[in-house]
Amino acid sequence: MDKIQESVQRFLDEMHRVGYSTKSMNIASAALSRLSNFHSKNDCTHLNLQLTSAYLERIQDKLNEDAIGQYLANEHSWFIRKYLDYFNTGIINADRYTLPKLPFPESFAEIIDSYTDEVSNNAQQKNSRAWAPKRYAYWLSNHGIPSFDEAKVTDLRQFIMDDTANLKSKTIPTFRSEMRRFHLWLYENNYTESAYEEFFDFKVAIENKIHPAPLPEDVAKVIGQIDRNTDIGKRDYAAILLGVVLGLRACDVKALRLTDIDWRRGEICIAQHKTGKPLALPLTTDVGEALKDYILNARPKLDDPHIFLRHQTPLGPIKSSSSFGGAYTRYMKQAGVEGEGGFYQLRRAQGKNLVVSGVPVTTVSQVLGHTDISNTKQYIALDTCSLKVCALDFAGIRPRRWSE
Repeated sequence: MDKIQESVQRFLDEMHRVGYSTKSMNIASAALSRLSNFHSKNDCTHLNLQLTSAYLERIQDKLNEDAIGQYLANEHSWFIRKYLDYFNTGIINADRYTLPKLPFPESFAEIIDSYTDEVSNNAQQKNSRAWAPKRYAYWLSNHGIPSFDEAKVTDLRQFIMDDTANLKSKTIPTFRSEMRRFHLWLYENNYTESAYEEFFDFKVAIENKIHPAPLPEDVAKVIGQIDRNTDIGKRDYAAILLGVVLGLRACDVKALRLTDIDWRRGEICIAQHKTGKPLALPLTTDVGEALKDYILNARPKLDDPHIFLRHQTPLGPIKSSSSFGGAYTRYMKQAGVEGEGGFYQLRRAQGKNLVVSGVPVTTVSQVLGHTDISNTKQYIALDTCSLKVCALDFAGIRPRRWSE
């Protein structure tokens, strides 16, 4: 049996081969180096599962003191468990978080490209359509099957069983739909002898969590923490107001361009990043004034079409939409507001406020830019006052052995 340092190096080499990013490689290397040192301090040169479990508990306790520590603990624990899977199987399995840029054989890559080109309307849809086929191709290549047409029924069945075990319950219906679409295309283009529809008709119990929406008074406290006398404060105020008032996603706020605002008609018109669908929203007075104040008085003088820019060198568009969620979470802490952070809280609050105000769900769906009204129905569950009206009383219902 190889020493732990040797098996760790093989794991890192395999991570590099299948295309994990430099950042992921560095995190994995740091996590496994500490695990290896922990073994050495306990006079153990080979992987010991009891020591590994003790180490995982140790870093969880040690790094669980704050949010940043928790994040690091989760990252390190995740890569250590990934390494343990590789140690047992010799394969880095695809996971539900990030599928790296895998080196598919040409027999897979060419077919997937042809498929996505034919069934996709834009670049984002092309990526989403390729998601399930890439997982399938990766699984087949790891099991010695060089092309889709050589995959047998038993291979497809085993892949479905293996991969659904790595997916969240609410992701499985999407996986099933994409695999059905892909195999129908393979069948119509003579790559397989059957569309195998029977494999994709299984029912899935979806776990839908009801996330609470922030209270209006809490949102007001958070906004009150923004220093609107500074350039960055003006930027954060305008961006957060777009989420509070219009319910825009952070990715759409990041991508917002100067030409997206029709000042004369009082509208904001965008193509949603998530769905590609157009969305037109009213430019309310408060949002309009916040945008105007930032653009005219605080925005860096840079020839760039994006409204929101970085204020530190290098100047340019904001690279990650999480910047807005991070800003909102930071102002939450300053305001002493408890609860879940992130920019999406503002969208959730807007959806709840519209439903509670009596706005029809169909209208709420249009305002939030949903392509499926079922996505909007989640906000009905947040309207507790209206739900109480629907609740039945217990008149005439008595427990067993009831006595007056």
